[in-house]
Amino acid sequence: MGGCSSVDLKVTQEISPALNHNEINLIRTSWRPIVEYGLSKTGANMMMRLFTRYPELKQLYSFAKNLENNNQSIPSELLINHGRKLFSAIDLAISSLDNMNSLIPIL
Repeated sequence: MGGCSSVDLKVTQEISPALNHNEINLIRTSWRPIVEYGLSKTGANMMMRLFTRYPELKQLYSFAKNLENNNQSIPSELLINHGRKLFSAIDLAISSLDNMNSLIPIL
């Protein structure tokens, strides 16, 4: 009868290679229209769409608990600030793709 030891159970972990220059350029080119439209506006729009599609998520955010069940046409200042912070973090991550190790302490 065979046995099994921890030596026999090698865990292999594949490490994803860093993005190549073309991939980084593609990501940055795709992101540019979002920056040009405005991180705050895009972030607020995304949050409103998220809460419209998944209203159960409102309970996770203090600023969203009182949002109308239907689309609220004017998002609150707190929702706008949250969307801006979220999209600013994404923007920072995209601008740091050349040096992904710098993202660890930032994010």
